[in-house]
Amino acid sequence: MTKRIWRWAFLLLWGIGFAVSPLTWAAEPSPRPYLIGDAQGDWGFPSPLSHAPRGPGYLRVSFLFDTLVWKDARGFVPALAQSWEYQASPPAYVFHLRPGVLWHDGKPLTAADVVFTVKYLRRHPHPWVDVQPISRVEAAGPHTVRFVLRQPYAPFLEEVAGTMFILPRHIWQKIQDPARFQEPRATIGSGPYRLAEYRREHGLYRL
Repeated sequence: MTKRIWRWAFLLLWGIGFAVSPLTWAAEPSPRPYLIGDAQGDWGFPSPLSHAPRGPGYLRVSFLFDTLVWKDARGFVPALAQSWEYQASPPAYVFHLRPGVLWHDGKPLTAADVVFTVKYLRRHPHPWVDVQPISRVEAAGPHTVRFVLRQPYAPFLEEVAGTMFILPRHIWQKIQDPARFQEPRATIGSGPYRLAEYRREHGLYRL
């Protein structure tokens, strides 16, 4: 089952509702808020490096943060990257980002954020993303990123480009302990939803 299908499957499984109380964090209410109430409890603070490592924890963050590519029933599809190509020598992937993408706080998302994300994950690994196959990552322009691999790596699109949440450099560059970074700024991503409320004691996420 693709990650996109998992998003909706979990929403149906854990319950979808409309928010009825004032938003806690969002400056403006979403026109279509979702309430995710998990009967099995909390799955961690929904930031890329403090959520619970199991699937539902990753799922909640996937509503807030984007990856470079995604996958549907037909295969890999554009996400933050509108196109990409593989280069054989040296083995490398080049991603062309969508222009005009903004973080939730209004700042532009650029290739520098992608480069920063890979370097940050080298110091603070994510349990689902293995950046070891990457020899180096470089910005070839404001919206072009090149990943040079140590050797050909067939699952790169699936296990790195399609799984790695891209972080806003202007927020995370000074964060030394990402697991303890649990405040509204930590949930600023480029995804389709913003976090309006999180209640650990109820396993509640309002987007």
